[in-house]
Amino acid sequence: ITAAHCLDLVRPHHVTIGEYQSEQKIGVERSWTHPHYDSNNYNGDIALLYLSSEVVFNEYAIPICLPSPNLAALLAEEGRVGMVSGWGATHSRGSTLRFLMRVRLPIVSMDTLPDVCSTITTIKLGSCRGRAGKAILTHRPSGPHGTRM
Repeated sequence: ITAAHCLDLVRPHHVTIGEYQSEQKIGVERSWTHPHYDSNNYNGDIALLYLSSEVVFNEYAIPICLPSPNLAALLAEEGRVGMVSGWGATHSRGSTLRFLMRVRLPIVSMDTLPDVCSTITTIKLGSCRGRAGKAILTHRPSGPHGTRM
């Protein structure tokens, strides 16, 4: 799973999975974008990539479960902490990065979000930069779960 906007300009020929020292490069055979994806407002900003071989899971490459709607609501409760990651620019007019960056952030209400993004931009963590929301990872006893911010 990836963001549809990541496929706007290029169709990936491979994906890189894992940390820098133990990364796996796996070919992408096919991709599908949400049929109602709108690049003007990022509605439906989701896509699927079909890989040419299976991912080898290890300490650097673990699956992230997609939550049920009820679990997603629970994980998105204000006050929880999640992790945002990506290769996007960490400062104004910056380029994409070679290494995956991550930052732990509190989950806040939509009313609070503009203030949070202003603070994040000021301290140059950059998770509010770029073209769309990021995936956020939260933890449960059953393992990590991902959703979209």
